[in-house]
Amino acid sequence: MPEITTSVKFDNIAREWRCKWSEDASKASLDAAQAVLADLLPELSSVEGVATIQRIVCGGCHDFKVITKLPATAFGEWEKADFAPEKDFLAKLGGIKGVSAVETQTYTLEEVKLNKKDAKKAMENKEAEAEKAKADAPKPPEDPAKKLKKVIKEGGKRGVEIEGAADMGGLQFFCTSVDEPEGDVELLTKCVEAMNAKSDPTEEERKGGSGHIGKMVFSV
Repeated sequence: MPEITTSVKFDNIAREWRCKWSEDASKASLDAAQAVLADLLPELSSVEGVATIQRIVCGGCHDFKVITKLPATAFGEWEKADFAPEKDFLAKLGGIKGVSAVETQTYTLEEVKLNKKDAKKAMENKEAEAEKAKADAPKPPEDPAKKLKKVIKEGGKRGVEIEGAADMGGLQFFCTSVDEPEGDVELLTKCVEAMNAKSDPTEEERKGGSGHIGKMVFSV
């Protein structure tokens, strides 16, 4: 298969004939251009290898285009024949009053529409990639005040747990880990301070109270 780049390949080449028509005389130039096409269409359709012939008309920009597509393997032979009946077609277009910008162009032309099965699979893959990218994306920074509140709350609860363990077993040292500081040394210090804070017996929920216990605290 011919290719322009490793990702842009093609099987078909098209030749475009185009011109501009005018609104004058009730669009007479457009009617005349169509008549030229109708006259030469049998000859054009008989070109060996022709796959499709398309006509494009724009009422806004006043384009009149005829696009003839052939397999790349057959296009070279038509090119050797000067794209007949191109010269005749262009000459007749150029002779129409109100017609301007008579031009030609060659380009590749491929059908790229996916069938339903392939389109569904591609959409599913795209959605899966989007979900993965969303999951892998870094979390937005949390409000420092809210984060500190969570850190202190975890430290307070862990302090009560350590105090309770010490009361039952008479331990003097304790090794534990905490989640909320997420490896931040400053937040880890605040968490340990909350563990060591003196408990207030008037509070509904006890916090801290393990200041008399030696600790090794980890956070990652």
